[in-house]
Amino acid sequence: MGTRAPTILIADDDKDLVHLMASALTRAGYEVLTCFDGQEALQVIQERASHIDLVILDVLMPKLDGVEVARHMKNDPSTSHIPILLCTGQGEETIVKGLDVGGVDYITKPFSMRQLLVRVGVLVQRFVRADR
Repeated sequence: MGTRAPTILIADDDKDLVHLMASALTRAGYEVLTCFDGQEALQVIQERASHIDLVILDVLMPKLDGVEVARHMKNDPSTSHIPILLCTGQGEETIVKGLDVGGVDYITKPFSMRQLLVRVGVLVQRFVRADR
């Protein structure tokens, strides 16, 4: 029995971007879950915490923004171990808020799928493979 592929949850209200990211990550060998608002993302993260290896969170989303989702995750012992890659088109202040509540890295919009894959690969190497 082999090891399972790392599972990445993408939460962003830009459906086209989510589909592009999901497609690139799937082709790279990752399992991908998608959500389109912060409330849905938090629910899926809480339900599947033991199977999610990395969360890519858009900072500005409806219902619950990415900073709030990150805050909830880091305050919950069942999800606090999951690394968060913040995704934003906003400025430094937003990035700092996200990192301050528990994000481990960020990527600014617009970005290339190549840059996304490199950042995800580094985070998976650093946080996921070490735990297996």
